[in-house]
Amino acid sequence: MNMNVREILENITKEHASDIFVVAGRPLTYKVSGKMHTYQEERMKPDMCRDFVTAIYELAGHRDISQFETTGDDDFSFAIVGVSRFRVSTYKQRGSYSAVIRIITFTLPQPSELMIPDAVMELANTNKGMAWNAPGNSCAKTPRTGSAIRRRSCSSKAGYSKCAMPRGA
Repeated sequence: MNMNVREILENITKEHASDIFVVAGRPLTYKVSGKMHTYQEERMKPDMCRDFVTAIYELAGHRDISQFETTGDDDFSFAIVGVSRFRVSTYKQRGSYSAVIRIITFTLPQPSELMIPDAVMELANTNKGMAWNAPGNSCAKTPRTGSAIRRRSCSSKAGYSKCAMPRGA
């Protein structure tokens, strides 16, 4: 496998993938619309995974890899200008370097691309207040929520919308 990691990330991002999986013994795999695809059929050997993960650390502004090597896991993010942002979780599996890379696009998709009904999007035009109940610690956990918030933000006279989170969420 040609290990130009930047080129691989660019190519997979162009496929509108959401995640990339780097695991020894398996081909480089990525997910598009919930379906798994292989980048190349060749199974990644442990040294290929090590090289791939090391290259990711280099792309992330020469991030220090020593914490990962010491503890066996690490989480960080980085961006490639003109390509995308990436959220990375590295870990050791059976002694081999592994990674799951989440692709975070620079732009939010249009509501129609996500098949959000117009009636739901019209709720974003409500001017008497609105509360979003999103799981976890973020108001925009999914592109669908982010798309609706963007519509509300762009159409709001105040220029922004608020997220109301229940305590303990």
